[in-house]
Amino acid sequence: MIHNNYLVLPYGFSDVGAGIATVPVPDLLARLTGQ
Repeated sequence: MIHNNYLVLPYGFSDVGAGIATVPVPDLLARLTGQ
């Protein structure tokens, strides 16, 4: 999901816990395109 120019990635650890990772979309695109 994208929110306020951040890619939001929920993740979980079986029955132990859960968390959310966020990545700035411009930084991700720059890394993917090699810029």
